[in-house]
Amino acid sequence: MSSIGDEALEARELELIGKVELRIALADSDKRLESLLGTYLAPLLLKLASEHVAVRNKVISVCQHINTRVKPASIKLPVSKLLEQCKNTTKPLVRHFDLHYIQLGLERLPAEERTSLLPTLLGGISQAAEASAIFNLILRVLPLLSFPERGSPEDEILREKLGLLEDTSDAAFLVFWFGKAILLPRSLRESTISPSSITFPGVSPAEYDFLDPPDKPNIWKSAPEWGLTITDVKAAIARFLSSGAFLDDERFLPLLFASADVNSRLSDIADGALKRFTPDLEKEKLIQELYKVYLGTEENGCLPASSRLKMKVLATLSKSIRATKHTAEIQKVIEQGFGGWGIAEPDSEGSVRKRGLEASKLHGQLMNFINWAARMGPAAELSRIAPDLIEKLRDYIELQGWPTSTQRLSVSDLDLRGQAYVMIGLLAKSCDQVLLEPNLQLLRWLFNSLAFDGSGSEIAVSIDQALGSILNRFSRATSNEIRNNLKAILSHQMTIEPGQEIGSIGHTAIRSTQYASVRFANRSLPYSDVVGRKIDLIATGASQTQRHELVEEGFKGLNPYWFRMLNPPSEKMPIDDEQYEFPRFGELLTETISHFAGRCVDDSALLTINNSTATSFSHAIEYCRNVLFWQALADTSAALTVDVDWEKKLDGVVDTDEDSRQIIRNKLLHMDPSILLRFLGASLSGLIWSHGKGLGRCPQIFVEICSFCSNDIVNQLSSRAVGLKEAIYSNDISVRENATRAFGLLASSETCTVDQQLAYIEEYRMKIDKWEEAVGANINQVHGAILAVSFLLSRLSYRQQLHRISDSSVQPIITLLHNVLVKSEDDTLATASCMAISQLSLSGVLAKENLAFATEVIDRLGGMAQKAHEKAILALGHFATNFYHESTDVSTKIIDKLCDLYTIKSSEIHFAVGEALSVAAAGWESKSLIAAFDVEGSIQKSMPPSTVLQELLKKILKDCRTTKPGLKKASGIWLLCLVQFCGHLDSVQSKLRECQAAFMGLLSARDDLVQETGSRGLTLVYQRMEDKSMKEDLIRDLVGAFTGSGSNLSGTVSKETQLFEPGALPTGDGSVTTYKDIMSLASEVGDPSLVYRFMSLASNNAIWSSRAAFGRFGLSNILADSSIDGYMSRNTKLYPKLFRYRFDPNPNVQRSMNDIWSALVKDPSATIDEYFDSIMEDLLKTILGKEWRVRQASCAAIADLVSGRPLEKYEQYIDRVWTASFKVLDDIKETVRLAAMGLVKTLTATVVRSLEAGETSSKRSETMLQHVIPFLLSPASLEANAPEVQGFAITTLLKIIKKGSPRSLRPFIPDIVGKLLGLLSGLESPAVNYIRLNADKYGLTGNEIDEKRMNSVRGSPMMEAIERCLDMLDELSMKSLSHSLEHVMRAGVDLPSKVGCSRVLVSLSTRKGFLLQPYADSFLRLLEKLMLDRNATVSASNAAAAGYLTRLATKEQVIKLIEFAKQQYFNSEDEAHRIVAGELIYSISKFSPDRFKAMEEISLPFVFVAKRDGHEPVKELFQKTWNDNVGGSRTVSLYMQEILQLASEHLDSTRWVIKHACALAIADVVQSTANHMNDAMAEEIWPYLEKTVQGKSWEGKEIVLQSFVKFVAAAKGYWRSKPLVAERMKTLIFIEIRRRNADYRVNALTCLGDFAEARIDLNLGQEVIDVVKPIIKELCDDDITAMDIDSPRNDPSNKASSETSMTNALNTLYRSINPLACSQAELEAQLSQIQEITSGALTHTKWNAKLGLYEGMVALFNKLIDQSSQCQISLTSPQQFSEELLSRLWGILIIGPSDLPEDVRLTRTKALLGLARLSHKCGFRLLKTWGRDVKDAQTQERSQLVRQELNTVLAVLEKE
Repeated sequence: MSSIGDEALEARELELIGKVELRIALADSDKRLESLLGTYLAPLLLKLASEHVAVRNKVISVCQHINTRVKPASIKLPVSKLLEQCKNTTKPLVRHFDLHYIQLGLERLPAEERTSLLPTLLGGISQAAEASAIFNLILRVLPLLSFPERGSPEDEILREKLGLLEDTSDAAFLVFWFGKAILLPRSLRESTISPSSITFPGVSPAEYDFLDPPDKPNIWKSAPEWGLTITDVKAAIARFLSSGAFLDDERFLPLLFASADVNSRLSDIADGALKRFTPDLEKEKLIQELYKVYLGTEENGCLPASSRLKMKVLATLSKSIRATKHTAEIQKVIEQGFGGWGIAEPDSEGSVRKRGLEASKLHGQLMNFINWAARMGPAAELSRIAPDLIEKLRDYIELQGWPTSTQRLSVSDLDLRGQAYVMIGLLAKSCDQVLLEPNLQLLRWLFNSLAFDGSGSEIAVSIDQALGSILNRFSRATSNEIRNNLKAILSHQMTIEPGQEIGSIGHTAIRSTQYASVRFANRSLPYSDVVGRKIDLIATGASQTQRHELVEEGFKGLNPYWFRMLNPPSEKMPIDDEQYEFPRFGELLTETISHFAGRCVDDSALLTINNSTATSFSHAIEYCRNVLFWQALADTSAALTVDVDWEKKLDGVVDTDEDSRQIIRNKLLHMDPSILLRFLGASLSGLIWSHGKGLGRCPQIFVEICSFCSNDIVNQLSSRAVGLKEAIYSNDISVRENATRAFGLLASSETCTVDQQLAYIEEYRMKIDKWEEAVGANINQVHGAILAVSFLLSRLSYRQQLHRISDSSVQPIITLLHNVLVKSEDDTLATASCMAISQLSLSGVLAKENLAFATEVIDRLGGMAQKAHEKAILALGHFATNFYHESTDVSTKIIDKLCDLYTIKSSEIHFAVGEALSVAAAGWESKSLIAAFDVEGSIQKSMPPSTVLQELLKKILKDCRTTKPGLKKASGIWLLCLVQFCGHLDSVQSKLRECQAAFMGLLSARDDLVQETGSRGLTLVYQRMEDKSMKEDLIRDLVGAFTGSGSNLSGTVSKETQLFEPGALPTGDGSVTTYKDIMSLASEVGDPSLVYRFMSLASNNAIWSSRAAFGRFGLSNILADSSIDGYMSRNTKLYPKLFRYRFDPNPNVQRSMNDIWSALVKDPSATIDEYFDSIMEDLLKTILGKEWRVRQASCAAIADLVSGRPLEKYEQYIDRVWTASFKVLDDIKETVRLAAMGLVKTLTATVVRSLEAGETSSKRSETMLQHVIPFLLSPASLEANAPEVQGFAITTLLKIIKKGSPRSLRPFIPDIVGKLLGLLSGLESPAVNYIRLNADKYGLTGNEIDEKRMNSVRGSPMMEAIERCLDMLDELSMKSLSHSLEHVMRAGVDLPSKVGCSRVLVSLSTRKGFLLQPYADSFLRLLEKLMLDRNATVSASNAAAAGYLTRLATKEQVIKLIEFAKQQYFNSEDEAHRIVAGELIYSISKFSPDRFKAMEEISLPFVFVAKRDGHEPVKELFQKTWNDNVGGSRTVSLYMQEILQLASEHLDSTRWVIKHACALAIADVVQSTANHMNDAMAEEIWPYLEKTVQGKSWEGKEIVLQSFVKFVAAAKGYWRSKPLVAERMKTLIFIEIRRRNADYRVNALTCLGDFAEARIDLNLGQEVIDVVKPIIKELCDDDITAMDIDSPRNDPSNKASSETSMTNALNTLYRSINPLACSQAELEAQLSQIQEITSGALTHTKWNAKLGLYEGMVALFNKLIDQSSQCQISLTSPQQFSEELLSRLWGILIIGPSDLPEDVRLTRTKALLGLARLSHKCGFRLLKTWGRDVKDAQTQERSQLVRQELNTVLAVLEKE
């Protein structure tokens, strides 16, 4: 039963198939067949799924029949049904046949039906069995699609519409294969190639088979019937990917592939799409795909990407941090890259093989990628590939030539070489195994490269950068071997000089590497390393020709503070690390001395110092001295901290601190004597260097170190005293003073014998004895001798060895000194005497003598002191020590003389007076003499009575309160000196509180120095307090004086007390001069008790404005250290006022308040947060106060308060702040306005930062924008007079536009765009307008400048901001923008704004057309007015905008616009308006081609007429429009009636240019239609042409006449049927030939000949002769007249015109004869006349006229021969032509000059041939005679071509 059932089913199915087959077979038409297939084809193919073979075979048989029937392309197939069936069936055979018919029928469907199939094709494609075929169908449909505008509502729903929203796998499938399709090259496989062998970059063979199925060969052929054009498909794919159908992450890869395509059409689309989004480059899958594309995949045979795509991929990977983690792929990328360098491989001629530009770009991009990976990649991962990569980079550089290139490198090669160096440094930084290997080979290589690579200065910069990358890595090297090698390398590099040849390298150094070496030493070696410091010292001695930064870097390395700045402490390397320890003095000394000077025999021996290292040697001695002292003070109570002033502090404590000096002395006592002696010997060598000139600070250092050394050390150097003679006599006073002191120290030692000492004294006494005779350098020697003997005697006294010298030796010296002091007028000698008296007085040498001359000395010193002689002042004070055991009258007299010096104005002198007073009053107890005693031992101190100091102190305290400014100033300084030098004495301790009061009084002075004296004095008083309770009392008095809580030590103040200088604080009505301004600080607090406290403070207003009072010595230090009740710090109401006063306009007040703030507020941030509301409320109140200073300070204070704080902190105040800011911006005082602008800048900067931080969607940003944008758009900002304010406003606005979100910015877009458009003109420099007006002076035109102005507007940042705003528009904001834009367009006054407006319209049309469409008509109406601007560039820009707008406008408005252009062209009197019309029509055709095509009926006729305009710019515009839109002459026929009608309407125009254009247009119609003209067309054209030809001649009318003749030739049927028309034509031609316009007649003659040939019905020969003969006669007569040099015929243009006229006239004579229309007699008569005319004219013609004659004769002879059978003339007998006539014609031809051009001779020969044939046909008997003429001509002819033609003539003549 089952078998029977199957058979029945099979039979049933076969029956059904048979019926279908019958119906198909009986279909008698294609239409019927199409209908049947639409119904039965899909079910028929479904039967292929049958289980029965017979059924399947039957279906296949029917399909074969169908295939035969459906070959006509007009038959449509049911593609949609077949496609649905194909996707739903599971049977392969059914799918195969479905796809066959789908592919066959798809191309037959209309475009709309094909595109409607796309959703069906896309749906489920990722799961489809025949995905390849379906994908192929998709590619065939894509080019037909029109995608909606990006960002439009249609674009946003496109993904959903196409069915890709739900199933993302389909989208992923599509973008994958789209990418592969884009990677296909333009030239694909041939059919003969095996598919398995086909590989393309980025596409595997299997993938190619998917795209180009083997069963469909050559599917991509260029012009297929059903195949694909790959270029079009790629472009369609790119457009599809750019649409809303795909997400950004999906479309990125295929668009990236497309952007690398060589076809700019494709790459431009992709680049534009890629710019619209930022892909997430940190996705692992994306990075893997990029690497696969770049490298290719071996497993599936996919080749690496092309070079262009590799560059794109590398550029993308260079933005991804995740990409740097794929070290294996990175290594492969690098291996591929280095495998394709192709450089430094010389050919047989030794030249370098050049790479292409593309390869260079790829290598450059590879370098950039390596750079990115080296900088951003994880160090651990990078270190694995770094060694190999570094080696490859080194090989690459060395392949080019190393250390210097052996070849001439191109710019790209140099750039790559430099990048390679940089990469080596970056990679080595993360690869210690390469960088820190024991031998440091890489470092050596880089240093040698820097020294010897001569490729260019840019390469040196790259090597420097590479060294900089590894600079800090060597600090981690703990291996002694590495560190020692490093020091060896750096030391060697410091010895290399440019130009020096290094044997180990074999090259000459190009540049010094010292700077790089010093940098390495400072960052790679510890501060304690003596080699590193030696390198720094070498750098400090660099010559002036070397780099300044080298010296600076050397000093940085020596300075421990800057060393720490270069190598900042960290957790791994704390500040107490050995890295920062000072070098050991002994090692440092040995290393530096051995390098900079010759070897010494013993420790104290003198050294040989080279001139080249002298500077470094000096710095080395100084540095060793600092290290010695620093280490001596280290780990003691006197230890110093390392800061920027560490050296100055060290010098200070060494000079002035007694405890520190004792510590140093003790340190030196326990130091190895050999080291100390070596140092002293080195410094002494510097002292006597260059014959006593001295070297740097060496003399001073030697004396300084000797003063700390024991006698044992000094004794060992005593023998060197004799060698100081040259230095003692030096011309350098500093060297002399130090040398004489050194001499005193050495010569007074115990090892120096008495005889030696006496000899020294005698020698120098003899030198002093000649003081009166000394001049010039001898005075300096006397000066040195005086100091030498005085230092010797004083040091003998200090050592208690003076008794060894007899009084008889001492007394003469004292007498000489007295005489020199009293009698000498030379300042040098007087100064030496003063210094000698000081030394002898302090040492007690003078005290032993009877000083009878004391009064003279005192008077002399006093007189010199009055002249501000500092040495005399000190000597006067020191001289007082001689009289402590005598009556105090002398010392009192001395003190009085010193006190009388207060009249001296120099402040520095008063410090010397103070020091002298301290010695005079306290003797050796004065701290000023700490450094005066410079030998080992103790001095016998002689103290003055205590009353001397007490009285002096009493007097000075009194004088400090005086009203005399000079005395007050001097007394304050003296009091400061007394407290400083004598503060430890009881006499001063008991007066410290009074001293404090005195110093407080000084703070109110207006002199800054007096204020600083008071401030410093207060600090000293505090420091000198020994009793803690007394310190507390002193602090209480101090603070009480300022707050009014204690005794008022600062004095009183009245209402009239002047607080400020007049005019210092102007208010408008005068200036503030009383205390009330300062008192406001207290009164505003609101606490009466605080007001009282601040009243006494206000009485000392200068304190608050004093720089000194709160400087580094001042009150802030005391307040910070005090431990009082802290009243001020607890008064919370003080903070708002104090905070504001920190921003007071007076800088002194600012500094003072900042110091108080710093003293009271330990944690400013916490304090401000705590009192934020109080501070803000106070500032918002005072910002609108009455006083300008308060308003200004409040603005600055608010700006500081809100800066850096979150909006939430001050959000409640933001409205009030902005409101106040707006008010203060209009302040009457400029400084207040500027402060307000500063506040606004701060607020707007906060907005910008919040936008940059990604807060654009938050309510916070929207709130801030609501305040800031109205301000920025206000006249106070964008239209401010101050350029900096305006610039700030614009910059800020642009930043906000760039960062802001559409939602927050959209409400402001209309105002923003309007303002920015207006500013485009306002911001243009006035110089541009000047250049525009004077363009001719600069060799430019106004239009050229305007073009550049327009281009600058289009590329300006403001225009970018405007376009960004346009992208954010919606319907509501577009409505507002339309009004704003219209207003700006109407109000625009200059080019930038006008051009900007048109640019906005263009952008809106192209990017937001759906929003602009409702307003397009109104904007077009407005543009009609604006296009008539006087500026051509503006007009053209507006015309272009109108062209874009026609895309969106209604049909009626477009028609009006075209009519507007016509009106401007035909009716306007201004020529510029015709250009405007041309610009407008061209813009419409270019930017809205569809609308233009739709309006062709009214636009093209106008264009056709206007393109014949006589003005070239107008003509060019319309001609381009015509060429772009018309493909052939048939278009003229299509619109002929409209063209003729339009031209005819304006033929009678009063403006010649229009009249002529219309006439030429009608002529052009004739020219275009002549080849296919019929009678109907001719009848339509003739009335217009007739009207055109009539009228007088004008330039260009010859074209009309030529068209007229062409019309006659083309319309023969028409005029034959119209006799009147034919007659009228003849009349017109002869009217035109008789016109007197010579230029016109030239062409009219030719036209006459053409007319005569065209009118075969007429013989015009005689009429032409009658017309032309006078013309020829006139031309001949003119030629004779031309012999007169003054004749106008001599004008070259007239001469050329006459020659052309003669040529055309002669040619026309012969062409006018019509054998068909004349009798034999007429012909012979006319020929005879023509021959006569020709013979007469030949003597007056040039060769060109002869050419015209010969051409005419050729035409006539050929005509006679060819038409003889059709005309009335018979040529069968010689009687038909007279022999005489033919002979005359022969004579015209054969007789002529032989120097004619070849073409003329050839034409003449052709004429001879024609005449010979004519004569032969007539049986002329003289042919053999003519033959001899031809032979003669043949012998004279030099042209082979002409001789051949003559042979032909001869053959005719000799023919029987």
